[in-house]
Order: sequence, then C-alpha cells, then structure tokens
Amino acid sequence: MQREGGPGHHGESRKSVKLGLEVVQIQICRVQNITFSIILFVFVFVL
Repeated sequence: MQREGGPGHHGESRKSVKLGLEVVQIQICRVQNITFSIILFVFVFVL
C-alpha cells in the first residue's frame, strides 16, 4: 500500500515544484524588467 502511494505523491510534489519554479521565473523576469527599466531611466537621466 505504501509503495503504491509513494511514487504518486512524489509525482504530485514534482508537479507542484515545477509550477512553483515557473511562477518564480515569471516573477524574476518581471523584477528584472522593472530594475532594467529603472537603471536605463537613471542612466539616461544622469547623462
């Protein structure tokens, strides 16, 4: 019983981890875009 339940739970956790990583990557991309635009704005403003 436990052996059958083990792999299933592992697969579910892997799926959730993958989804979490995707969300984190999207948030990182957003933050990078925001910081990049801010740096560009400051760079242009200073020049």
